[in-house]
Amino acid sequence: MSTNVASPGFDSVTGYLTWDHDRLEAVLDATRRLMQEGRWADARETYGDFDQGLARHIRIEEDVLFPLFEARTGIVDGPTAVMREEHRAIRSAVTLMRQALEAEDAGAFQEGRVFLESVMPAHNAKEEHVLYPTTDRMLEPSERARLVARLQRA
Repeated sequence: MSTNVASPGFDSVTGYLTWDHDRLEAVLDATRRLMQEGRWADARETYGDFDQGLARHIRIEEDVLFPLFEARTGIVDGPTAVMREEHRAIRSAVTLMRQALEAEDAGAFQEGRVFLESVMPAHNAKEEHVLYPTTDRMLEPSERARLVARLQRA
């Protein structure tokens, strides 16, 4: 796998960041399959792609998207505050899984994955069905196009 985040053309925040969620999920699934096959070195390499990609995804949300949402809505202690807290939990799960792969411990990896899956589906749903579409609707088409281009470059 590659950390390449080249993506098809997108004209919305929802389209791009939902695509990135799906891409990251596929990389994590590939990691799990490699681990189950006993291909630990390959699993660690693929997981590195997931880890870097997720860190990038969270960074662009927290550094670009959330501040824009907060500035436009005036809501600072609302959904973005909750999502930042969920990002902390997600980072903890990612660390557990990374450590498990380094130790070649499939059981510990699964525990980290269960922890991740206790947070990620609801978190992604809030982003994909509320935050991203709301952001898309708040922006003029030209602003939205510039933001999507910026997110893809970040």
